[in-house]
Amino acid sequence: MVLSQRRSNGQLLYKKLKQTWTNYCGYTFWKTDGNFKLENHVRDYDYEGDLRLPIHCTKEDARGVMSGLLGAPWVKGRSPWEAFFFPVSEDYENTRTLFMLRIHHALGDGYSIEGLLKTLAQTELGMPKPKAFFGKKIGFLSVLRVPYDFAGLIMDSWDFQNNWHFSTNGKPRDVHISIFKSLPVSLIKQAKNKLKVSYAAVLYSVVGGGIQRIFEDANLPVPDFLTTHFPIPRANHPWRINKSFKFVHI
Repeated sequence: MVLSQRRSNGQLLYKKLKQTWTNYCGYTFWKTDGNFKLENHVRDYDYEGDLRLPIHCTKEDARGVMSGLLGAPWVKGRSPWEAFFFPVSEDYENTRTLFMLRIHHALGDGYSIEGLLKTLAQTELGMPKPKAFFGKKIGFLSVLRVPYDFAGLIMDSWDFQNNWHFSTNGKPRDVHISIFKSLPVSLIKQAKNKLKVSYAAVLYSVVGGGIQRIFEDANLPVPDFLTTHFPIPRANHPWRINKSFKFVHI
């Protein structure tokens, strides 16, 4: 059983799946759910209202509720994760069972969740192992730049240059999910070589172009500057569910 798997030192690999958080004196701590029941987390899909799925569910129906599930509240005192099963049929004849995992990002980063899914499915998922992002050694001049770079990071994080803001009037923000086909690495390399740019530049252009198209499709002015960031996993990621990454601000 996944919840009982242990490391070589005897510690549970996925102990956070039985934990939730609590606040004390202004600080947040992890605590074990003393009333943990697996059936509270692994069950048939049972959401109602706007998140209800039809009896004859398709993949598009399932994708349609994902945005709402991201904003759905968690049950207080329970570990914030759920695993659902529900039948999916595209032609009402060939029915398959779809597995959906809803998990709070506080429990683990992408590689931790990928490791959990790999353990559940007992198969490789094809995600490459993280490598060291900064391969060069830091020289003396680079050390002198640290205060300058740190000050620049603080200014960028303040987000005052962002040309796009919107008011929610106290209401929760809507979340939109975009799912598209995977881009072959060979296609990205082909574009990189043809344009004589870096691999990362092609990826940034794809993401930037996608964001621009979202604004254009919504008949909104495309901002000249939009602050964003992305996570970079650390090399030698520990084999357990946790958070181990760096944020890069762009």
